[in-house]
Formats: sequence, C-alpha cells, structure tokens
Amino acid sequence: MSPPATGNTSQILSNVAQYQRGTTAAVVNHYNVQPVFDVYANVDHSDLGSVGSAVEKIVAETQSRLPRGSSIIVRGQVETMRSS
Repeated sequence: MSPPATGNTSQILSNVAQYQRGTTAAVVNHYNVQPVFDVYANVDHSDLGSVGSAVEKIVAETQSRLPRGSSIIVRGQVETMRSS
C-alpha cells in the first residue's frame, strides 16, 4: 500500500507537461478578430498626400507576392484624408 499524498512531493516538469523551445511574436495585434502586423509610417518634412502615395505604390508592388488569404490595408490618417 502506498503512503497517502501529502502535497509536499516535488515533481520534475517533464513528468507533468511537454515543452519545447520555439519562437513567437513579442506583440500580437488583432483587427476584427484577424491577426495583423502593424507597420507605422511617419511624415517628416513632407505632406501626408505624397507620403500616402509612396506607401500605396509600395503596397501595390507587394500585393502580388502575398500568400493566399493575406492582404495589405492602409489605415489611419491617409484613409481619413482620402475618404473625406
């Protein structure tokens, strides 16, 4: 017959769990439940319209190389400026 458990016994982590080394994003953001990567662009000594046009050009060049199901959406002040 085994002695009753007292709760004072130590366990090795591998006896109660499986673990492995890995990498993950340090910050995870979501927009409408979908995971996103936020890229921030700032305006310095230039107007918002020209910077927005440059960003849209980069987006258009990159759009064809995205994995299936991925998209690039420009939000923020540029979106507000263009919709007004």
